[in-house]
Amino acid sequence: MDKNVQTKLIIVIILAIFILLGLLYMFIDSKISDNPKPTPTMEPTIEPTIIPTEEPEPTPTIEVIVDIDSDNSINKLANKEKLISDTYVPELVQVEGTDKKLRPEAADAYLEMVEAAKNENINIILISGYRSYSEQRSLWYTYEEKYGRKYANRMDATPGASEHQLGLAVDLGGADGKCKLYECFENTSTGKWLFENAYKYGYILRYPKGKESVTGIMYSPWHYRYIGKEEAQKVFDSNLTLEEFYQDK
Repeated sequence: MDKNVQTKLIIVIILAIFILLGLLYMFIDSKISDNPKPTPTMEPTIEPTIIPTEEPEPTPTIEVIVDIDSDNSINKLANKEKLISDTYVPELVQVEGTDKKLRPEAADAYLEMVEAAKNENINIILISGYRSYSEQRSLWYTYEEKYGRKYANRMDATPGASEHQLGLAVDLGGADGKCKLYECFENTSTGKWLFENAYKYGYILRYPKGKESVTGIMYSPWHYRYIGKEEAQKVFDSNLTLEEFYQDK
């Protein structure tokens, strides 16, 4: 065979082999394309569930209901409109060191107050304590006969309207007797001490200055009423009379 022909034949065979290999590669690649690899599935992101925080409910303030109507209540409001039964007689004890009587709680508070005052060189005297309905009636009619009804009404409570009948009211004075049951008592050392401190022991100035139109009784700096320490603190801080303090009760 001619050498040139032989060379050409070899070249043709080699080209044929390359063409076959190329065709084979294209066939295999097309098969692979027809079966693509599966796309990996993305796991869903789970958002955390946010549970709303409940605001704690405020603790309700429990208002203590004060009994201002029952004769036996230490907070009984007694005046010309809110009378005490003419048959009411409270439990009473004789106040130590005196011949006067009060309800036990009022007597204990009074003695505590007297002792505190003594520590400050103030000597308190108990002028009046419990007074029965009949005693109050006799006293009031004496005032009426002596001074007239109008002045008697201002000077003291009418029968049934007197806190003395409750065993919770006291008329106080100083050991020196100055201004006994007179308005000038407010200027004595005893009067000043009581005005500033009596509430700490459950007693309030019942008929304050400038409040006669409310209480119906003239200014009486010697007359104090026991209502308990907690209530006395409230009334003292309010600067109101019992009528004003309890008007919505």
